[in-house]
Amino acid sequence: MKKHFLDRRTFLRGLYSTAIKLPILDLMLNSHGEAFAQGSAIPKNYFTVFSGIALASGHKSQKDPVLMPYSTGPIGTNLPISLQPLNDHGVRNLVQIASNLFMPYKDKPGGVSNIHGNCHTIQLSGSRKVKTDAIKSYDSPDVIFANSTGGKTPLTIGVQASGYTGGTSTVSIKKKVKLMPKTDLHKLYLDLVSNVSSSDQAQEQRRLFEFKKRGTVLDLVKDDLNQFKKKLGRSDQVKMDRHISSLRDLETQLSNIDQKEIVSCYKMKDPGPDQARGNILDINKWRNERGQQVRGNENYSNEIERAKVAVDLAYMAMSCGINNVVNLVATYNHPWLNAGPITGVYTDFHNLTHGCGSACSSSQKNIEALHKAHAWQINMYASLIKKLKDTNIGTGSLYDQTVGVYFCEAGKGRNYYSDKFYQSANETHYAHSAENMIMLVSGNMGGLKPGKHFNANKQHPTKVFISALKALGVNINTQGEISGRIDELFS
Repeated sequence: MKKHFLDRRTFLRGLYSTAIKLPILDLMLNSHGEAFAQGSAIPKNYFTVFSGIALASGHKSQKDPVLMPYSTGPIGTNLPISLQPLNDHGVRNLVQIASNLFMPYKDKPGGVSNIHGNCHTIQLSGSRKVKTDAIKSYDSPDVIFANSTGGKTPLTIGVQASGYTGGTSTVSIKKKVKLMPKTDLHKLYLDLVSNVSSSDQAQEQRRLFEFKKRGTVLDLVKDDLNQFKKKLGRSDQVKMDRHISSLRDLETQLSNIDQKEIVSCYKMKDPGPDQARGNILDINKWRNERGQQVRGNENYSNEIERAKVAVDLAYMAMSCGINNVVNLVATYNHPWLNAGPITGVYTDFHNLTHGCGSACSSSQKNIEALHKAHAWQINMYASLIKKLKDTNIGTGSLYDQTVGVYFCEAGKGRNYYSDKFYQSANETHYAHSAENMIMLVSGNMGGLKPGKHFNANKQHPTKVFISALKALGVNINTQGEISGRIDELFS
């Protein structure tokens, strides 16, 4: 009997033109499970998780940078607090850790002239900040990969809800255009699961009314869903059940984190002020009256729950073929996010890298809090890898089709803030440093060899991005002023 195949672009359509996209099902693949039945390859995916804080607390008693395993070689179970999520999610053998990455100071290729606000852009561009034209006209690695696979705009999600006292930043740049993170998570959810709307305005209003009344996109497609499931084999039914379950869980999480964002999805004339945002910290009080302490819900908008939702949205985008390039901005560059709910220390995230002020009772308390801050961000990375690994596609998993990079704003070492500070060669405990940087890479595509920690011997972090793109099959050897891959990632 001739096998019937399902087109990868199939949607489930429901009331008032509502539609949701499907995960990759066996029915969509050829008989070998290695490509779609129509002949196109199973898509490759690329994602990043960015932390806007460095790896140093500012205390001389901190021996190693945060995220540093205790030894090189295979990644074992004995890991610092900041890396424990790799154990918690069972993915330590699915990643590799490159330590002792290095960007030179000032006027050398890929060098940093002032650490404030541009270190991550130099990692992405491979160009000195002083080379203004080069830094403004580059494509970031996510855009380079997206261009190689059809040119769809990468999806960048902001876990940190606001810049709060500071500003926002992005890791996605297309020439001179900054592709800023999407922070309205509920609107993004609707865009991802119901991205086909009616051109008939009356029908679109009825669709929005029904969604508001029922509170779920899935109820609007349930009839088509029930009929569709009857046509599937057992394996595909299990995949659909898992997919629908994850969507319902995501809708439940969204209902708990940001009511004002939910209201804005219904195209009301004026939903009023966004009450879900935390109170903005008074910077003068922080500096002059409080010893750099943050209180209550200042600079906090339930980012713990937002992180869970953001990971699920990233997973949905890749697993459903909605977007194969995703960035999670866990925290913005120099983040003023309240660290209290996450670490137990009520100061801002950025201050954890500058001694913590009176918010920490000791240097050890500061160092532990910094580890917990990174652990929260590494948990996003690890949980997404776990989801990809648990998603079967043909003869492998979604993990086998994906490369993911975790990177940070800066490292730990000499102070790059100015010539005066940099010349203090024995002062190696600063966060304003591009020395001793650490990055994580997940995936086994293109010869990547996960499961180890290695000393990168002062290679430039831009080479990690070049290596990731090469593993994904992109024909690239140079980004900005930096050329070559990091061979240890492939050995």
